Amino acid sequence: MADGAQTLKGSWLEKKNSLGFWQRRHFLLTPGTLIYGKDDAATERRHRRLQDDEVKSTDAAYLIKVKEFRGAELVQKGMPGDFSLDFFERKFRLRAESADEALAWVQKLRAIHDQGDEF
Repeated sequence: MADGAQTLKGSWLEKKNSLGFWQRRHFLLTPGTLIYGKDDAATERRHRRLQDDEVKSTDAAYLIKVKEFRGAELVQKGMPGDFSLDFFERKFRLRAESADEALAWVQKLRAIHDQGDEF
């Protein structure tokens, strides 16, 4: 079975785009991937394709391999739910509904990275 078989975390977050605007996106974290899209239906479709070992980029959802993860941290300046994710070729500025939710995302990604099972 593919690495997308198990959802470790999922929620709506705001993602800051390259123009500085915040966009609401649905995020799913699996042991090997971070999937996000404009709606939960697109991310769920992408997740099901991972479960079926049929990874394609045809849905309106983006997939990032967790093995490219480099770090995560809470952002001190900004809103209490702000945090950043750093991947090999991309850095995300995200906003959760609360500081606790942001901390949960940071801790979950760090834990997966520290386990190193998917690398």
